[in-house]
Amino acid sequence: MSTLPITLPSSDRAALVTAAHELRSALHQAGINGPSPVIGLHGALIGLSAVNAREAAELTRLIRKGLREAFKVARRLREVVLAHDLDLPDLKVDGGRIMLGEVSVPTAAQLAILLGAPREEVEAGADATECAARWAHQVRVRDLLSDSYEAIAECILADVYAHPDCIRCNHEPSIELGSIDVEAARRLLAALRAALP
Repeated sequence: MSTLPITLPSSDRAALVTAAHELRSALHQAGINGPSPVIGLHGALIGLSAVNAREAAELTRLIRKGLREAFKVARRLREVVLAHDLDLPDLKVDGGRIMLGEVSVPTAAQLAILLGAPREEVEAGADATECAARWAHQVRVRDLLSDSYEAIAECILADVYAHPDCIRCNHEPSIELGSIDVEAARRLLAALRAALP
């Protein structure tokens, strides 16, 4: 059974051809002449023909060079996070952005306070034992962290999400911070550095 090629509207096809041409041009400018961008028959995809080991190593080097600033900011952010004794185990560069990852509610609360959230509001209900009260505290911490982050970074934490504790998965309550761009990470870094004793 053969599949028919997907026909793209002419504007999408033109954009795909332009993108493939730009990629080929960039590869040649970088001295990588082997792989050629190939427009796929099954949708809006651009593939690379065979890439030898040298070309793959050069592509890797160029991509990492392009991400150098993101890696540098992530490293500095990791250092200041450790200086504040915060636990952000998932802090990394992903997709050209700084992934802050998932943190415990106490870590999120401490981060909110460091970014300027009122301590009394953040800590209200922190020692709650009833499930609904614990959830209310977690949501309050999430919201206060989100607000204090927005105040210092001039943008929102778009992916912030509160994960409840779960008996089935035996998972502690946590707050997913998502990812931020490099410029927002610089502002977060500056705010955390300013809060160092």
